[in-house]
Amino acid sequence: MFSKGLSGIAVRTRPSARNADGSVSTGSSHHLPPAPLRVGRVEPSVHPPAMVEGSDEEAGCFLERAPAKWNEPEAERSFIAAWPAYETTAALDSLRATEYSRLDRLKQTYLDYTGAGLYADCQVRDHLDLLQSRVFGNPHSQNATSASMTTMIEQCRRKVLDDFHAYDKEYTVIFTPNASGALKLVGEAYPFGSDSQYLLTFDNHNSVNGIR
Repeated sequence: MFSKGLSGIAVRTRPSARNADGSVSTGSSHHLPPAPLRVGRVEPSVHPPAMVEGSDEEAGCFLERAPAKWNEPEAERSFIAAWPAYETTAALDSLRATEYSRLDRLKQTYLDYTGAGLYADCQVRDHLDLLQSRVFGNPHSQNATSASMTTMIEQCRRKVLDDFHAYDKEYTVIFTPNASGALKLVGEAYPFGSDSQYLLTFDNHNSVNGIR
């Protein structure tokens, strides 16, 4: 992936000498002096010029010192020329710029999508418009505001079932505060007996482990 504005990188040194058993020793971490670096891949039989200490030739990866004056547009053109398939991800760049620009503005990188997905700007705008244009009440009451809320909840359930191609006579959509709340319902409702066995995979969500 093309990286903009890279000014330095922490690498782990890898001496070229091998140990007696054939393994490669790993040196200590250090910081390269601030300067743009070019990241790329080469065939194992091809050695790139001016290879920086800490490169891993066997993996086919290298870090090469770029010119002191970093020409970002030219570097991006060169990258795309070498990796033309990267242009197929242009839609993601556009989406990031229009709906998630705060990531670049705040200089943040978000990776915890399994924990919680980032909300798009349009979601915030649409939800604000909805709240400002309607009046919603308790969905379990009998009045106009309650009916509006109940209708929206049922529409959401229907859309979730449609998305999973699930038959509403077999499946029910239940909204919970989070994954832990959903797992709690499963654990409490499952008909465990005194001789039941509960098998877990090695790595699990903490709430899955908590069902025990």
